[in-house]
Amino acid sequence: MNHRSRFSGFRRWTIMAASVTATACGFLFFPSGIQNPAPEQNPYGNYSFLAGTASDRNALAPDEVIPEERAVTLPEIRQKPIFEKIEAESCKLPDQVSIQTARAGYSDAGYIGTLQNMQTLDIPLQIHAAQHYKITICAAAPQPAEAVLSAGDTACTDFTLDVNDFTRITCYGIFLDDGAQTLHLQCTSGALDIDYIEISDDTSLHDFNYTLDPTPCNPQASPETQKLYSFLCQHWGKQILTGQYCADAGNQELNLIYQITGQLPAIRFSMLGTSDDRQQTDDAIDWSIYTNGIVGLMWHWNAPGSDSVYADDTDFDLHNALRHKDPKKVALLTPEQAQTEYERGILSEEALLLLQDIDETAQSLTRLRNMHIPVLWRPLYEAGGGWYWWGAAGQDAYVQLWELVYERL
Repeated sequence: MNHRSRFSGFRRWTIMAASVTATACGFLFFPSGIQNPAPEQNPYGNYSFLAGTASDRNALAPDEVIPEERAVTLPEIRQKPIFEKIEAESCKLPDQVSIQTARAGYSDAGYIGTLQNMQTLDIPLQIHAAQHYKITICAAAPQPAEAVLSAGDTACTDFTLDVNDFTRITCYGIFLDDGAQTLHLQCTSGALDIDYIEISDDTSLHDFNYTLDPTPCNPQASPETQKLYSFLCQHWGKQILTGQYCADAGNQELNLIYQITGQLPAIRFSMLGTSDDRQQTDDAIDWSIYTNGIVGLMWHWNAPGSDSVYADDTDFDLHNALRHKDPKKVALLTPEQAQTEYERGILSEEALLLLQDIDETAQSLTRLRNMHIPVLWRPLYEAGGGWYWWGAAGQDAYVQLWELVYERL
């Protein structure tokens, strides 16, 4: 096996981020203050006047950033205790759906059955406060069913039910404006019997503490990282930093945004883990130098020993990689120590391959570190879905892998 150098301490120059919101709003750049050597040709020459204007701002007022015609108006949220129960049989019933009483456990006068074949139950509501709600549907599935709950034209959530007894399914964090509203419950496959629908105020979003610690989690973070983190904290809860993923150096996505809005996003995301990591790193450096924009990098990490990130395409065993191991201690092994422990049967082959991949990716990131460019670093993303190999092995294995990546870099 090939041995790769370990880049210890690189994490002091990075910010690990699970995700960065990317939405359409104002142009906002981070003033770097670092003068890096520039390539011979400026790929952002057409945008240079934008960077020069925006990077001088210490604080950006919303009316300076967002043209009025593109401003977003947010409704005022008024928290108010609310509870309402709507019996399904009180709603207007779709064709061939009737009120029934044969099934045990229903409330009031009965339930409706059976919703199927893309049929939709419309539930009229009178909302007395614009806020987030939790909506509970009491239903049974004579056949395993899938359904979609919408508010007006907006799909809120979908769910699957395969229980043939009345079961409560609760959906959280659904925002409803005040006034007349209509919920739509559509059975997209299988069959559903509906007993009732409950709606009540959802305070869970407000109960969570969203306060940011002004100090980075790593006390050895570089000045550039501390400055970027301070910038993010400064705008937390006040403004949105826009971001855009760019597939290649052509920046077609940025060009389109500029043509439509006359502005650029604050963050340019690209991806490591492909065959052109050198080019991806060059593009990230150019973005930082010529626009003072924030660099974001994702890691599209193929399962070690394979050419795919998808769990179905690999037999890599993440469970076995760090079994009975402290990932923080494994992260401290030099390549030579890791190889020796593997040959002695102390370290699994999977763990050795993980270390080698992390070290190889560190080579790309180190170029940015050496140029004093902080990075919004996004490895191991979308783990909850289970389609990527790093998320398919369960919570414990994922946490161990995260700790290994963090400590190793």
